[in-house]
Amino acid sequence: MIDGNEISFALFSFQRICTLAYLTDYSRHPHTGRMAGSSLFRTYFKYPYAYRPTNSQNTIYPYQHHDVWTSFLGSECHSRLSFDVYCSRSPNRSLGISGIFFQRIYHPHHINILYTIAHQRHDGADDFYKYSPYCQRTVEKHMNTTPTIEKEKKKRIVCIGGGTGTFVSLKGLKKYNQHLSAIVSMSDSGGSNKRIRDEFGLLPTSDLRQCIVALSDENGGVGILRKLFMYRFEKGQGISGMTFGNLFMAALTDIVGSQKDAIEQTSKILRIKGSVIPVSYTDTNLVATYADGTVEKEEHFIDEPRHDGTIKITNITLSPPAEANGKAVEEILKADLIVLGPGDLYTSILPNLVIDGIKKALNKTKGKIVYVLNLMTKYGQTYNFTAYDHVKTMEQYIGPCIDTILINTRPIPRYALSVYAKYHELPVLDDLKESHGYTVLRADLISDQVVKKSNTDTLVRSLIRHDSDKLGEALMACIKEI
Repeated sequence: MIDGNEISFALFSFQRICTLAYLTDYSRHPHTGRMAGSSLFRTYFKYPYAYRPTNSQNTIYPYQHHDVWTSFLGSECHSRLSFDVYCSRSPNRSLGISGIFFQRIYHPHHINILYTIAHQRHDGADDFYKYSPYCQRTVEKHMNTTPTIEKEKKKRIVCIGGGTGTFVSLKGLKKYNQHLSAIVSMSDSGGSNKRIRDEFGLLPTSDLRQCIVALSDENGGVGILRKLFMYRFEKGQGISGMTFGNLFMAALTDIVGSQKDAIEQTSKILRIKGSVIPVSYTDTNLVATYADGTVEKEEHFIDEPRHDGTIKITNITLSPPAEANGKAVEEILKADLIVLGPGDLYTSILPNLVIDGIKKALNKTKGKIVYVLNLMTKYGQTYNFTAYDHVKTMEQYIGPCIDTILINTRPIPRYALSVYAKYHELPVLDDLKESHGYTVLRADLISDQVVKKSNTDTLVRSLIRHDSDKLGEALMACIKEI
């Protein structure tokens, strides 16, 4: 790693080198009469480079004007940058000092800094271009190269959940160029997922599709594919209400032979920046037990209850018990940051966490675990729940392993509150205290956009959601504390 003093010294040296470089191109060797511009530089940064050119007879000729360079650069520079000059009789002999200087400093970071500054100040840069065409090409070749010096290691971030909540988290984090993974619940049985499971015999694909789209490349031709994968048919007998993305993945499964391969191929087609991992490949369903003894099977009956939605859920399980995907466990154990939520507590987040292997991995990982609280309560799941009620419920299944809680501070717009009130849903009350033992981050996380769903979408959708950019910024703040 090069420090500021070394870069400053290099700039100082380079400006003087460029100023006199063209003169050395016309200094002829006293014995051969050939150009004496080919040179040997030893740059004493943390990375010493050496170039020792020779002629066809493997003879090194001393250059008589070495003292010129010593006096020209001054004693201060010469003590830090040592170079000896030879005539090589090589194809490079007429390139001069600046030629070998740029040709032999391989790190693009050096080239970007040194050439850009010198060119802006016009300290010999014109002469550098005029007399060193080879070096001009060398510099231009590397000008847009990503520097490898001082490159920060990407953090490994794992988002666990499903549905629109995880979609928002991934979309917000994607622009920060970190190592992203989404672990997705596989017990959804509502809407088009029910038909995917019943008619095609596949595991649910809607949450997988949303995560793939969230991580997909938004540039070029992939942009239209993103829209296509989210498109929901509003006409057509048999396909009305289905999404193109779900049908695509069902067809691709038939072509490639397995749903696992279909997920990987779909991810490649949309050029996703990260990985989307099913939490399990077990064909399973969600089972909820309520305070009055009622038992509901299948996710869509829990999400949209047929009974009194004010009755609390006392236990949630999977039937049959699901086996954790080894890849999901591996990602959790290697993660620097694990994001739980946002999303429906009992139907999007906990279906992942009740799997034994996932729960063990969360308690074993060294990564920081952040829980993103929902904006609103959910009738049938978290009726009248406060923030602390949400956290206590999470710990009922995974134990006290949550490090940080992220909660919104901005008031919900009045027009949205009136709509939510019809469904017996209220803003989540912030009753978290320091004595609870968590780090609580409070921020404005609400999106200004109002969600409008398709006419053929049979599921109840949130009206107000987290803003992906705000949420991404808040989550990256958690990374900085690691």
